[in-house]
Amino acid sequence: MNDKIVDSDAFLGLPLAYDKTGKPISVPAAAALLPDMNARTVEIDDVRTPTGTVLRVRTVAAVFDDVVAGGGPVPDGHEPVKWQSLLQDTEDRFLRLLDPRRFAYRRMTEALEGHRRAVAAVRDGSVGLHGGE
Repeated sequence: MNDKIVDSDAFLGLPLAYDKTGKPISVPAAAALLPDMNARTVEIDDVRTPTGTVLRVRTVAAVFDDVVAGGGPVPDGHEPVKWQSLLQDTEDRFLRLLDPRRFAYRRMTEALEGHRRAVAAVRDGSVGLHGGE
């Protein structure tokens, strides 16, 4: 697959999609990456909740910038969310995204630190299947 970025891979000069390292990628490369949760994963931990349930906290590349890929409007100084944390069961079934106000990230350092915060929040029960954010 040719993953050279061309004009159709951008909107207003901004990339539509990013890989798990945060590097802009072509739309065809993004379409191939999107369904591959393992290829998108930057951090993963199985966490026992206070009730004894084990949940998987996974921080992944968001792949598409929702604002830019959605056609805007794109605010001045826009920084895309490139990573987000989510909950899965131990069979890798998706359960829910965690609150994007706390668990969506623009920089890799934020994603790594945010993942640690998400793990701690699931472990102490302040975040779980039914909210708590």
